[in-house]
Amino acid sequence: RAGAENFDLAALGRVTEYAHVLGAKVYVALNTLVKEGEAQAFFSAALSAWNAGADAILLQDLFLGKRLNRAYPQMALHLSTQAGCCNEYGARLAKEYGFSRAVLARETPLAEIEPVELAGATVRRATLNNYGDLMKKDVKVHSRVLVRRSNEVIPEILGAVSHTEGSVPVEKPQTCPFCGSEIKESGANLFCPNRECPPRVVQKLTHFCTKNAMDIEGMSEATLTLLNEKKAVKNFSDLYLLNEESFEGLDGFGKKKTENLLSAIRKSKNIPLDRFIYALGIGGIGRVASRDLAAFGSLEKVAALSEEELIAVENVGEITARAVAEYFRDGENRAEIEKLTSLGVAPFAKRQAAGGKFAGQIVVLTGSLSSMSRSEAQKIIEEEGGVSGSSVTGKTTLVVAGESAGSKLDKAKKAGIPVIGEEEFLKLLTNG
Repeated sequence: RAGAENFDLAALGRVTEYAHVLGAKVYVALNTLVKEGEAQAFFSAALSAWNAGADAILLQDLFLGKRLNRAYPQMALHLSTQAGCCNEYGARLAKEYGFSRAVLARETPLAEIEPVELAGATVRRATLNNYGDLMKKDVKVHSRVLVRRSNEVIPEILGAVSHTEGSVPVEKPQTCPFCGSEIKESGANLFCPNRECPPRVVQKLTHFCTKNAMDIEGMSEATLTLLNEKKAVKNFSDLYLLNEESFEGLDGFGKKKTENLLSAIRKSKNIPLDRFIYALGIGGIGRVASRDLAAFGSLEKVAALSEEELIAVENVGEITARAVAEYFRDGENRAEIEKLTSLGVAPFAKRQAAGGKFAGQIVVLTGSLSSMSRSEAQKIIEEEGGVSGSSVTGKTTLVVAGESAGSKLDKAKKAGIPVIGEEEFLKLLTNG
């Protein structure tokens, strides 16, 4: 462990060399709390440690200033208490920047980088949040950058370590690289306004089919791309018009695979309302907010809510409320929902258990549980009559804290909200 300004690189080199002979790995934890204006020194220290042979750079502080990705506020605690489970970092050159497409047509910076081994995987591409994030982190084409696997899954660029003579700024796109439409700006994000833009259509359909949404098993992004290109599938309702003939002539689709896919589509027609709302891909509506909206009992009631009524819903803020109201005011969206209904798609509201162990409670999970996944725990809470909250508020009645619990735990303690650990949570489920 060392500060960015005082660790001995020569000694580190000797240690890493000896450790590698023994088959061990070396993790360097930088203790420095980086403030605004100090990020470059931190990057240089991280890169020096990497070049000295360290297998990973552990960040106790993820750039407290604006250069820190705000999505990971608890990484300092995570790294200081769970060093063996932390994310790995590497420095590589960004070759080119393109822009990928998210569900809401957001143009997200996507970099091709020199292959780097991180947390057991070879990373060749990495993202930033948006174009402004790219500028703040001073990332340019052909610059050396610090790469991280977010939660050991998503490759992400944290910032530039150094620039080369060939480094050039990434130009903000003026037109969509996929369909040529003029790019629109909304807040920090760039958007393609064209609903017919192929990647936007495919991403929308992919989200609709995911396990936590309509759960159409086998309907992958590759399959949807093929159906969009060859069979003009572009709306949710188009999926429910598919038949065996639709797959004739498509590579890789034999009789059995086609039957399984059509069966999965039919099965998805009867789906819980919260998952259907989530599947629509409304801006700001994640799985927790979709459950809150589903509590109104029907899609018709949700569609009739005013912005004021939506803002009053737990986990729905002003921007999200506006997005929901605008979605249901849109004529094309309403027509699509009506068509889905006519094709037999019938989302149903789940009944909340009247006398469950968490009846009447709003329970928030924080940290990781060793006995089950977060989604499994949320499902149990709801089956036992409770509501699974995403954040600690004045309405929260209980917090379940697993390993590496973060700010939610601190907030609950300050507010005097009851907190239990995983063992107590399991006992509660067993004994009541």
